[in-house]
Amino acid sequence: MYEVCLTASDANGCPDTYCAPIEVFDLLLVFVPNAFSPNGDGRNDGFCPIFNLPWVVEYEFTIFDRWGELLFLSETVGETWGGMYGGELSKTEVYVWKLTCRDQLSGELIERVGHVTLLK
Repeated sequence: MYEVCLTASDANGCPDTYCAPIEVFDLLLVFVPNAFSPNGDGRNDGFCPIFNLPWVVEYEFTIFDRWGELLFLSETVGETWGGMYGGELSKTEVYVWKLTCRDQLSGELIERVGHVTLLK
């Protein structure tokens, strides 16, 4: 919260000041790691986008193999892919991900595509 003041003068040179508090909202930023290791050691076992703010709506995060087969779909922010597909841990290789969501405050549509390496 910041206090902003406006000082103005009328035609006769009489000054007046008005101050009011304003709230400045940060930009919604997203970070998506490029590797993870779902080996059960409790560190870096899941893969998902990380946001700096909680104002994410219309969220969809998908992961595909190299042939375009859908391996994971989430509509819940923070839900991680643990590398599982068909009841088995996926192979060590590169997978493609796609993120679509909207910034709730600005209404901005965020679309990103990238890749992640699953390491065992």
